[in-house]
Amino acid sequence: MTQLAEIVAELLLFAQSFTGYAPANDRPDVVFVAQAELQRQACKTPCEVFGWYPYGGKIFLDERLNPVLNIKARGVLLHELVHYLQEHNSAYEDNTPCMNWALREREAYRVQASWLARQNIFGALYSSARPPWSGVCRDEPAKTPPATDATGPG
Repeated sequence: MTQLAEIVAELLLFAQSFTGYAPANDRPDVVFVAQAELQRQACKTPCEVFGWYPYGGKIFLDERLNPVLNIKARGVLLHELVHYLQEHNSAYEDNTPCMNWALREREAYRVQASWLARQNIFGALYSSARPPWSGVCRDEPAKTPPATDATGPG
């Protein structure tokens, strides 16, 4: 097993224990791509993106990141692994698409921040930009979640 594969396995275990998600049957492939390609695929326009999980089994990371040697880069990988687990556990599918996205992002950032804090890494992870889910779904009507829904952050 390569160092990166070992890190993916460890981070998946952390994400599973933190979120309570069931493990996925497989592990995702991690693909390193140029920043311009990552922006084109994830955002369609220039944006501040370091990782992307488009669903389907591959996590794309900025080729400048090295999760084997850099803790913050490992945190980015963990964030995307949370999205991988969300997909395999059908998490956050009861609201509008925008609200589902916002809830998935909030959870992934919460797991990432908690893990980084356990590594004694504090402070801004990306920039002074506000979290991407802040206020983006105001105009979209939210569905009422089912009374039995116990999924997601509190």
